[in-house]
Amino acid sequence: MFSFLRSSDPPRTKISHLSTFTMENDRSRVTFNNDPSILNPKTSIGFTLPPAEPGPNPRDNSVMIPAWHFHPSQQEYFLITAGTCLFDLNGERIPVKAGDEIVVPMGEYHRFTNASTTEEITLEAWYDPADLDREERVFRNLFGYLADQATGDGGMSENMSILQLALFGWESGSCLCEPSLAKLLPKWIGHPLFMGLTWVLGVFLGKWMMGYKGSYVEYYHPGSK
Repeated sequence: MFSFLRSSDPPRTKISHLSTFTMENDRSRVTFNNDPSILNPKTSIGFTLPPAEPGPNPRDNSVMIPAWHFHPSQQEYFLITAGTCLFDLNGERIPVKAGDEIVVPMGEYHRFTNASTTEEITLEAWYDPADLDREERVFRNLFGYLADQATGDGGMSENMSILQLALFGWESGSCLCEPSLAKLLPKWIGHPLFMGLTWVLGVFLGKWMMGYKGSYVEYYHPGSK
């Protein structure tokens, strides 16, 4: 289930400042927007994804491409600003071209990637209900961490921890899921299962056992707002 929206839905406030992380030798970028000239003032985060790796089907080749996940308490909105984005949503693969907006309903399993093997894509995202402080804190931590783990050749360090990523996911209100299992299970089973898995990986093992944090001062400085 998905739907397309127009620019009247829903009004948004802007986050506190503008910055960009560049990753994978500048192949991918994430930007926190507060510029009134941006195409859609509702958006809080902008993404740039590189072309997919050529092959019989476009293949993912960027750490910016999210893992399969769902949001148990928020809808997620996207505006495609350049290129064509492929949204995997509950077993469907939906191409969304530049100029279109799409809403991912609360609780729907999803991810997105680039439809093209030659052109990058850009898209902007926001949530409803919004939690701007949490969104900025989590995404600054997540992408700061990923940037630090990048090896400089398009890969990621072997020290990158799934437990840390699960903790960031839990802090953001996102739950990781295994797509083949999600297709088999009804949501009344799948949702609590994947929520529990994300909590065990991120909070129990990552935070309590390994000492990982949900926020690091080198990535996020709330006092600077």
